Amino acid sequence: MHPDEESAYRAMLTNSHMSVTELATHLGWPTGRVSAAINRLARRSLVQLPPDSTGRPVLVRPELALAALLLDEEATLLDHRRRVAASSTAVTQVIAAYNAPEDRPDVVRLPGPEAVQERIDQFAAACQVEIAALEVGSSPSAERLEAAERLDSAMLDRGVDLRRVYSDSVLTDTATVQYADRLTARGGQVRTARRLPPQMIIFDRYSAIVPIDPAQPNAEAVAIQGTGAVRALLTLFDHVWEQATPLGSTADNGADEFTDQERTLLELLCAGDTDEVIARRLGVSVRTGRRLTSGLMSRLGARSRFQAGVLAATRGWVLPPEPQDDPPRAATEPKADR
Repeated sequence: MHPDEESAYRAMLTNSHMSVTELATHLGWPTGRVSAAINRLARRSLVQLPPDSTGRPVLVRPELALAALLLDEEATLLDHRRRVAASSTAVTQVIAAYNAPEDRPDVVRLPGPEAVQERIDQFAAACQVEIAALEVGSSPSAERLEAAERLDSAMLDRGVDLRRVYSDSVLTDTATVQYADRLTARGGQVRTARRLPPQMIIFDRYSAIVPIDPAQPNAEAVAIQGTGAVRALLTLFDHVWEQATPLGSTADNGADEFTDQERTLLELLCAGDTDEVIARRLGVSVRTGRRLTSGLMSRLGARSRFQAGVLAATRGWVLPPEPQDDPPRAATEPKADR
């Protein structure tokens, strides 16, 4: 359940007499945000919608509605297990491709970075529909970013869809975040995830390049075409993509859309302050501060308080905290010899 949905639902459980407008006041949210949460709850059959914002949403009997919701969650879990099984199949088939005879035309070993780049250029030149890539590791080097942006620009100019997933670790790298902003502004898509499987790049759902040693993603690789391994890799990529968080201008709310209170909250999150400090600075209770933090994380698409602060700082919405100088040490007099 989305955090906004949960907050709205809990508020309605204890304040069933409130209208949408009254709930907005109670939660400290804009009316539109409350309406959006209630609409999502209605789609889950947890509430019945009022005719307008002055009306009162009606809770469906929780024991019935939540039982149905649990069934939906179980179905989602079953689907997740199927995807995990598909991921296992992908790994098995890629290992088989690594060990394939050298004379197989659908599997080619690429002995080093130059051969890898040459095959990427070859597949990209023939690509017509989509490129999907997982980029493993910490922040990419300036050379890798430049090469990626050059390829991305050429693909987008030709109308090719582009999806890239990076590790969450790149969120602290301004150059990568700015690259993502430029890419998404042109129609590409970039996301980040906590954990990534081995690096891969897939062209038109038919050709793929994966490293032979996942620990050295920029060394030797294998190119695979038209095999079950590529389909399995794509299933694995799609699973990672669905769980990842959007990064770039399409995920931005824009600094101008934040209230003064939200700007202050972003600065406090960026500084790593505790719930108690945040509540004191905002002049609210700790519980309200936590609710405001949860709502702001939801809007930003952030999975953690740290990520919300980093996103705000790297996009220039708030200034990152200045490093604190070490406190001066007290002068000590040398002890007299005894």
